[in-house]
Amino acid sequence: MSLRWALLSLVGLTLSAPADATTVTWRASGTVDSLIGTTALLPLPASVGDIFDLQFSYDDATSDVIPANPNQASYPILSLTVTIAGTALQFVGPGSGEGHIGIQANSINPNLWGVNGCIGACDLANYDSARLNFFFPVDTITSDVLTNPPDPTGATVQLGLFSRESATVEAFLVANLESVTQVPEPAAAWSMMTAIAAFAGCRRFARAR
Repeated sequence: MSLRWALLSLVGLTLSAPADATTVTWRASGTVDSLIGTTALLPLPASVGDIFDLQFSYDDATSDVIPANPNQASYPILSLTVTIAGTALQFVGPGSGEGHIGIQANSINPNLWGVNGCIGACDLANYDSARLNFFFPVDTITSDVLTNPPDPTGATVQLGLFSRESATVEAFLVANLESVTQVPEPAAAWSMMTAIAAFAGCRRFARAR
């Protein structure tokens, strides 16, 4: 009985204890809808109908790098990876790429919550970028404080890739958004699964007795 109680307590603690990490990860999923322009520029091969995933992570305590701009903010991200039909490419990672979450609120037209990542620097004349943007009517977003992705209801959604070689040589991959979901923290998920597995083992042991 005491072992069972201890395992139940472990499950309860695992479910209720706050996570120590501040890294938040989200995945936007959909399918490729169209390919436009000089598609050979795109950094990943793709065909219409391919499964498209954009996964990104950020520190939920990171600071706005343009604090002087009212109702407009830019927050650096930690990573961004795109997977198309099972082939993955990291746009932003430790020491590589550049990306941010941009927010436009209140009277700025349009309101925006978006994440963008570039394989190199985003301000180059030629670059490869991946993006997920939600454009809303004015006064839909009431603050430029960092938040999780908003409910896309009523938004114009932009999901896909953009590559530029010059002002006249560009390529777009446009994807239809089907879901935006938070990715569980691996350590917390593993602790919970371990506790549940241990509890299940305890129940089997009790029946055997």
